[in-house]
Amino acid sequence: MSAPLPDAEVVFGDLRVRVRALCGHDELPLAAEDTRTSIALLDALIEAPEGAADTLTTPERDRLLAEVWRRTYGPRVRSSPRCAACDRPFDADFDLDVLMAAVWPSAPPRELRAADRRWRIPNGADELAIAGLDPQGAEIALARRCAIDAAEADPLAAAAFAAALDEQAPVLDLELDARCPECGHGNRVAFRLQTFLLRALRQERSRLLMQVHRLAAAYGWTLADILSLARDTRLQLVALIEADATARRAA
Repeated sequence: MSAPLPDAEVVFGDLRVRVRALCGHDELPLAAEDTRTSIALLDALIEAPEGAADTLTTPERDRLLAEVWRRTYGPRVRSSPRCAACDRPFDADFDLDVLMAAVWPSAPPRELRAADRRWRIPNGADELAIAGLDPQGAEIALARRCAIDAAEADPLAAAAFAAALDEQAPVLDLELDARCPECGHGNRVAFRLQTFLLRALRQERSRLLMQVHRLAAAYGWTLADILSLARDTRLQLVALIEADATARRAA
């Protein structure tokens, strides 16, 4: 059995953030695919000098979620969208490392300049504060919260702020080209890293519970003991149990 994955280190300029591997205690409670859930997950996984994950900027949080994906599933991202033309599902996958290099050619900034004004990059606390507002109201409220200059955030300034965010501090929330192999139609596939990661982990809940059951039955361990195992260690142990069961049946 291989050794557990060591902590990874992600660097944002002078900020260094350590990310540990997932365990069952992180996976089992996941109940949504929203920003609040992703912040809670990172709060459990990271060690950062600045403290809570909600103080990280949105691009920084996305980079850390990308690291969690890579350590959990590898660099490939796979999905099964339905073709807009023939309505058949098809497989679409891409390399997360390639996408990250294209979206983030350099370290994310901490400040924006647009329309002769300055703003800081929004963080998780800012996103949670505007949750539930209509799109225009959220845009204005976010620009007001993030303004470094004292000028009031009017709709035009807020629009300039939103455009600057997309250009200077992008996140992995975009549309990718994917061609249907059945009819050849070119599709646009929505990809938001936060949603993909949390959805993938939540869809494995029944599998996780089965793994807990098998480990408890085989070793007599408690739920807390099993959930404390690093994910890769848990998977390896379950594979060994299944291999032993297969060998016994064959004998």
